[in-house]
Amino acid sequence: VEAAEDDIRRRQIVAPINGEVVEVPVHLGEWIKPGDAVCKIIRLDQLAVEGFLRAADFETGDLVGRPVVVEATLAHGRRVQFAGKIAFVHPEIDARGQFRIKAEVANALENGQFLLRPGHDVDMLVRVDAGPAPAGPLANPPGTTLPR
Repeated sequence: VEAAEDDIRRRQIVAPINGEVVEVPVHLGEWIKPGDAVCKIIRLDQLAVEGFLRAADFETGDLVGRPVVVEATLAHGRRVQFAGKIAFVHPEIDARGQFRIKAEVANALENGQFLLRPGHDVDMLVRVDAGPAPAGPLANPPGTTLPR
């Protein structure tokens, strides 16, 4: 029984993240090797938002951990805000005098569906006037709807 349970455990596929399976390139009964991709999963509860800042306007060392507010325009012109924080600041300044930042943003559920989707165009406001964002869950729930 222990050997059978061990065989089952060794053949289970467990994803390191929660998300939605969007692609399965292998078929039932097909042999795979360790390290082969068996599915593509998109994480939706937390998204990465990337943008560029002018080096003349920001000190790169002061940005990591700073809170951001991301605003997206959804269907029918509905605007929604999401809270997050800067997770990465690229050390290199490009030819335009800008550097890349990446923020992690908490998504919001509405009627069982996430509001913000990967690939969505958004506006991001970096809150340099505030201290670093608190660790752990956000104080204000994401997905605040703005008036038109």
